[in-house]
Amino acid sequence: MLRELLPLYRVITTVRVHNGRSTSFWDDSWLGDEPLSEIHPALHSHATKPHATVAEVLQFGIDQFLQSRRTRAATADYTALAPLLATVLPGSGEDERVCKFQKPDGSLNTSSLYKALMAAHTPSCEFASFVWKNRHRPESSSSCGYSCNDASRAGATSSRSLSSRMTLASCAKITLRQWTTSSSTAQWRRPSGDKLVSS
Repeated sequence: MLRELLPLYRVITTVRVHNGRSTSFWDDSWLGDEPLSEIHPALHSHATKPHATVAEVLQFGIDQFLQSRRTRAATADYTALAPLLATVLPGSGEDERVCKFQKPDGSLNTSSLYKALMAAHTPSCEFASFVWKNRHRPESSSSCGYSCNDASRAGATSSRSLSSRMTLASCAKITLRQWTTSSSTAQWRRPSGDKLVSS
């Protein structure tokens, strides 16, 4: 379980390198705000020891951890990275990890972390604002007030910025559902009568 959380932990932390023994050369963010595996992906693909530590690479040299034959992209990455590594001098003491969601007292700000995770995993929809602005009000007793003809006109009007086929297809999925109400509940139903959502 803890091993599965390691990639997430690396994403939300940066490392202040001292002896470099507990810091991953490729996967930790220690030479900038992103890991070297993402900054130089072509060079990372030539790594012979992907889990090498910073201490190992600084001690023996990066060439000892790379394939001798490299692509042009990997060579370009190497040319950009080598001068930076030459400026890094190993120190003493344990490496320090700093969390991007850390409170001043050092504790984890779980609220900010949760919001960031939700934002990263919530799919966006370019038609969301259009749908909500034209939603049918629950207190109405009539069937869906936004007709297919209205959806067609809206799709034609917005064709300059959006694909009209995609707009009409998305609207059709919505307008084919009927909005029925009673004194106590409002329910989305398919034309067949199957209930979709209750509110």
